[in-house]
Amino acid sequence: MDVIPGNNVSIAVFTDSDYANDPDDSKSLSGYITFLDGNVISYSSRKQGINAQSSTEAEYIAKNEGVKGILWIVGLCEELR
Repeated sequence: MDVIPGNNVSIAVFTDSDYANDPDDSKSLSGYITFLDGNVISYSSRKQGINAQSSTEAEYIAKNEGVKGILWIVGLCEELR
C-alpha cells in the first residue's frame, strides 16, 4: 500500500446484524467489511457481547463495531503519512 501525502483515499464500511440468532443465549451476530479505495482491508463477524432488545439495537451495535474499525484504519493511515 502506498500512501502519498496529499492524495485522498476512500474508506467505506458496510455493517449488518442478525437479531437473536442463537436460540441458546438469544445473542445477535454483528459483521462488517471495510474497503480502502475499493479493496477489502478488514472484516469481522462475531457474536455480540450483550443481548440486544430489538433488531434496531442489534444494528446500532454492529454499526458501532464498524466505526471502531474505521477509526483504527484512519489512525493507521495518519501514522503512515
